Amino acid sequence: MRWPCASRTRCRCTRRSSSPCCDPIGSLRHSRRRAILLHLTARDRRTQGRTGEALDAARKAQKLAPGFAPAAVQLSELAITADRRRLARRAIEIGWQAEPTPELARAWLALRPTDSPQTRYDNFRYLQRIRPDHVETWLSLGELAIAARKLDTGRKDLEKAVSIDATQRGYRLLAELARTAGEPEQAADWLAKAQDARPDRAWVRDDTGDVVPAWSPFAGDGSFDAIHWGEPPRVSRLLLDSRPLALTEADDSEGTPAPVPVRQPAPDMSTAASSV
Repeated sequence: MRWPCASRTRCRCTRRSSSPCCDPIGSLRHSRRRAILLHLTARDRRTQGRTGEALDAARKAQKLAPGFAPAAVQLSELAITADRRRLARRAIEIGWQAEPTPELARAWLALRPTDSPQTRYDNFRYLQRIRPDHVETWLSLGELAIAARKLDTGRKDLEKAVSIDATQRGYRLLAELARTAGEPEQAADWLAKAQDARPDRAWVRDDTGDVVPAWSPFAGDGSFDAIHWGEPPRVSRLLLDSRPLALTEADDSEGTPAPVPVRQPAPDMSTAASSV
């Protein structure tokens, strides 16, 4: 598809319509959709090896929608390719300020892929200073602390996370920390809490409420800009892996641990009835 043409057409249509200043929601939607078209243009140019044009489109995309994580990640990756590491870092900082996500956390870690687990944790503290109020900051720090075997520090980080927003991933990471510390009973308790916790923010289809593993410009029904980052419904059908580790892989160097028994909560009969 010719995304630049689509972007120019959208701009002309908007100028013919009423002023977006009179409709703040419409103005934000217009900016986001222009950003998506520029993001897709950058992706096409990148595939064609036209890095300079791709970088230009990616910068415009993030300027229009700082909270659109895919644009920030692509801009950072393009900047690394162009050996502009300061721009790569700044792209993630701007995105994190607007809306922290695991996708941005992974992109931040990718800036220095050879760092040790301890150094990765220490460097991530910079993003903590940008958004100390956001649950994703503390979830990411907690996961990195587990990887660095900083278990006491990780416990404090994860307790901070669940104090901000008690989500499923927070409790699952606490369970992973307890498992790593050799505390299977405590791990089982945390997993039981995860059963009833709020779902974590994710990419959600507007039409069905389903969670999808990654953003796409089109939903399953062909609608444009119909996948958004937000909290899914409690009854959402999950279309991705629900493991807690979003930034690191489990260390299997000491062998695969025995599975932790999960204490199942009492069944919710209303939910069970609705799923039949």
